Amino acid sequence: MKDIHPENLYGSDVTNDFIDIYHNTFFCNNNCNVLFDTNNPFPPLKYSAESFDIIIEYSLFSHLSEEAHLAWLSEYFRILKPEGLVFLTLRQSFFLKNLGKIRETGDEILDQYELSLQERLGNNSTLERLNNGEYIFSPGGGGYEMTNDFYGDTVIPTSYILSIWVEWFDIVEHYEGSNTFQQSFICLKKS
Repeated sequence: MKDIHPENLYGSDVTNDFIDIYHNTFFCNNNCNVLFDTNNPFPPLKYSAESFDIIIEYSLFSHLSEEAHLAWLSEYFRILKPEGLVFLTLRQSFFLKNLGKIRETGDEILDQYELSLQERLGNNSTLERLNNGEYIFSPGGGGYEMTNDFYGDTVIPTSYILSIWVEWFDIVEHYEGSNTFQQSFICLKKS
């Protein structure tokens, strides 16, 4: 953050409470230049086409329905400048394999959310579906404004990314999840 001018930052979230947290995090309290706003679960955003050099999102695609994630990829393409970059994280096969290991060993004490993940996604059939290139989405509203029609738990296979996302973006870097990084990281460049 020390290398970025606040007037060059924009933030958007579907949840008003999270926008308040961002304002407090950036010490804004109505007098900062960082623009945070609330968006709808589906695009469009209020920004003009080709407005941004870089888009960064963390764990958003770990929770979106297929319809919502495709809509957001298209919106990122619209608001990104030519040659612009998107940095994002998502869950991939490592996530499902970890759920399977937890089920097998039973060593870990799981909270309610982890138990729910284990029930819905921690089975061999889900991993098989992922290995067959299927987009995995298990609805489960996250409270606030996050409803089952677009929000839940998602795992996206690399083969899906390579066949669908390339309509809008070239893949610059792709690091699969690991013990160090629970989520995969992808850098995309506008095609």
